[in-house]
Amino acid sequence: MQVRLTRDFTFEAAHLLPKAPAGHKCRRLHGHSFRVEVQVEGKVDPETGWLLDYGDIRDAIEPLRLQLDHYYLNEIQGLENATSENLCAWIWDRLSRHFLRSRGWWSMRPVRRAASTRVNKEDLRCRKPMPRSTV
Repeated sequence: MQVRLTRDFTFEAAHLLPKAPAGHKCRRLHGHSFRVEVQVEGKVDPETGWLLDYGDIRDAIEPLRLQLDHYYLNEIQGLENATSENLCAWIWDRLSRHFLRSRGWWSMRPVRRAASTRVNKEDLRCRKPMPRSTV
């Protein structure tokens, strides 16, 4: 059976977009409440009855969340131009190293939601197929 496990994580961070057009509001320093959705998809192991432990997803995410939470994203190596798309790629690069050992693939895809008047939220859902394991 094929299953998809989803785990969200959130963090607060500031950034600016240095490559936005001159005068664009995103060239100024501002912050967001980010929500990142990580999906791991693959076949259930018939012996264990699961794809992997949700704790494994949490353990892979937590070091990244700590690197991002309450930081200025543009100061993090690889995020000098901290667009949602570049942030997704940055997270993908680091999480994929962790999940390459597991079967199937995991995914994230970027989706921008309109900000409410009270809270400025950025939702990130990046989707990128993971190479199939030959094991």
